[in-house]
Amino acid sequence: MKKKSFKWILKAVLLGGIFIVASGVAVMALWNWILPAAVGFGTLTFWQALGLIALSRLLFGGLTRGRRSHWWKHRMKHRWDTMSPDQRDAFKAKFADRCGVPSHEATASA
Repeated sequence: MKKKSFKWILKAVLLGGIFIVASGVAVMALWNWILPAAVGFGTLTFWQALGLIALSRLLFGGLTRGRRSHWWKHRMKHRWDTMSPDQRDAFKAKFADRCGVPSHEATASA
């Protein structure tokens, strides 16, 4: 049993390493191919590309793999389902005002 679990762990570590290296190379290649010519940005090194991946994951993806977003979606669906139609309209209007959409457009599209 220990020999089988060791092989599984070694395989997972190797595949994870390959995935990280491939992701870094892909981001570096795409950045260096598109952005310097299109916008005039400088080129990235491999380590900068890995840092950019980590930063974007922190800023846009969080640290969890979807458990928190699933919980939030479930919670918001439950809250939405328990709202009255008047409460829903008030919520839409408040959300639209925060996002810069006129409230008559928010209620018309929903």
